Amino acid sequence: RLRREARDGLTASTLLHLTLKLDDAKVRALLMLLDGTRNRSELVQAMLALFPESSEAEIEEGIDGSLRNFYAFGALEA
Repeated sequence: RLRREARDGLTASTLLHLTLKLDDAKVRALLMLLDGTRNRSELVQAMLALFPESSEAEIEEGIDGSLRNFYAFGALEA
């Protein structure tokens, strides 16, 4: 449900009933890629394909920060 809301708009409801703002294209794209089929390396490569102007280090740093935020807002489930 979260990825569908992200695809359709700029906000999504989390498991903690919080609203996650998705106005950053990279954050939104990462959320769409978090479907459980990719490991970290594959996430980096997929993000580089979507944002070729970004460096690998920038993408990795963005993934780390976004995952921490997704966890804090209750956007991830095991």
